[in-house]
Amino acid sequence: KTNFKHVTSKIKFPIEEDLSELKDYLMPTETVTSDDAKIIQKANELAQGEDDLFKVVHKIGLWTKENINYSLETLTAEVSQNASWVLENKFGVCDELTSLFVAMLRSLNIPARFATGQSYTNVINGFGNHAWAEVYFPGYGWVAFDPTYGQLGYVDATHIKMKTSQDIKDSD
Repeated sequence: KTNFKHVTSKIKFPIEEDLSELKDYLMPTETVTSDDAKIIQKANELAQGEDDLFKVVHKIGLWTKENINYSLETLTAEVSQNASWVLENKFGVCDELTSLFVAMLRSLNIPARFATGQSYTNVINGFGNHAWAEVYFPGYGWVAFDPTYGQLGYVDATHIKMKTSQDIKDSD
């Protein structure tokens, strides 16, 4: 059974709630380059005119799914490309797509973190390591978004979460 939170009411964007307890999930990191001018510009472009938090997050997730190609070319055990690189090159593996998604959200003062674990994929016809995001919605808590799979506001039952972290490099 899939257990996910339904955001059933409008949450004002930009967020007006005090987010000081979530400051770690608002800051740039080595791979979450949310202070990069091009990331800030793209996030603001996608959020322009929206006043509903879920719509903003969904738009950014959909844009990531539709404009950044999943590619195993960057797959290494040692290196994960940062969000700025992913935006410029328009491809990456799951953790890199997620880094860009998280960076764009954080640039808009939307708390976001990484979830890592296992999920089923038809790329290998089995379970494999995977990364997706969780986004904080006031009044609801953390809600899963997987821009790689296009699961925006939920993840299916094949996602088995092992850990959450501020940066993908903290998930080892």
